[in-house]
Amino acid sequence: MAVGSMQAPVQKPAATVYPILFMISFVHLLNDSMQAVIPAIFPILERSMGLSFTQLGWIAFTLNMTSSVMQPVVGWYTDRSTSPYLLPWGWAQA
Repeated sequence: MAVGSMQAPVQKPAATVYPILFMISFVHLLNDSMQAVIPAIFPILERSMGLSFTQLGWIAFTLNMTSSVMQPVVGWYTDRSTSPYLLPWGWAQA
């Protein structure tokens, strides 16, 4: 073997952890479903709870802020740091 021609050992990729993948997918489905259902029930909320259009607007604003601002911020944070405790913590908060 010539000097300088040493190769690093080839590492086998880790196996996919399907339970975690399915949990993340399910929570994502719930999140997307909630964002579609809440605006669809605005007429029901308006009549049954006597909400004004301003109050419905605040509900829509909060829903959109959560999805448009908070999700990318949390995603950026979790991409930058190892936080294995965040998944169970988020699940417990639901």
